[in-house]
Amino acid sequence: MQRKMDSKGRMLWEVEQVKEDGSATCVMTLEWLTITMTQDEREPVTIDSREEPDDDDRIAKRIATFVGKPLRCEVGEDGTVRSVSGVDAIREDLEQIQNAGGPVDDAMFLEQAATLATIPGAEAALELQSTWQSTNIWPRDYGKISEPMEYRLNSAEHLSGIPIVTVNGQADLTFEPDEEKLAGGRVTIQMTEGRSTTQIMFDTQRHEVVGRNALETLRLEITAQTERISISSVIEENIQSQMVRVAESENGEVNDDGEADG
Repeated sequence: MQRKMDSKGRMLWEVEQVKEDGSATCVMTLEWLTITMTQDEREPVTIDSREEPDDDDRIAKRIATFVGKPLRCEVGEDGTVRSVSGVDAIREDLEQIQNAGGPVDDAMFLEQAATLATIPGAEAALELQSTWQSTNIWPRDYGKISEPMEYRLNSAEHLSGIPIVTVNGQADLTFEPDEEKLAGGRVTIQMTEGRSTTQIMFDTQRHEVVGRNALETLRLEITAQTERISISSVIEENIQSQMVRVAESENGEVNDDGEADG
């Protein structure tokens, strides 16, 4: 049996406040999301958050709870996303849905924010061909994924009067299983492929991303052993995300608008 899930959505990123030390408060809002599910040779089924969910469609209702909820992100002066608030509003809506699925962790939104409009450590390394590293650890079912991203500043130029540098990043992903969730050793999980790359255009004057294109590929092999049989399954994720700065708001701050496919 083969199952495939494709998702596409649009995220709005707004700079709400820039503080004297260079840190900032930003607001991240998912504007819409679609998920297309395919099983074996059956016709694909698509769920679109822009459509009213059916009363008995718990997946569509779960997706709808994520849309239109502003999440405030505190971004440090070094470009690190330190915290996110506002997730409780999503949790409260999920509590109203029977069998809504797994819990919602703040870390999943920290991961989304970290791949939008910032580059950790960029302010400290703006010379051509300089490199630096920033390691993120993101939770997943049954474990954690480590992403030691190495950045390299490849070029610098002025576009329409804006000082822009181009930064490339790459990381070999690793997976650390949570042994407490693996049924006493009867379930094993191994990452056989994990790679993340990104290309970023960075505004050195405003210290924010103008455009970003990122690719992530991972493959997990899962084996469950019982007394009689062994069951194996494979999870493959291929994620492409793009972000571009599109407009300035009335108070002179910048809105960033990103789309992601996964």
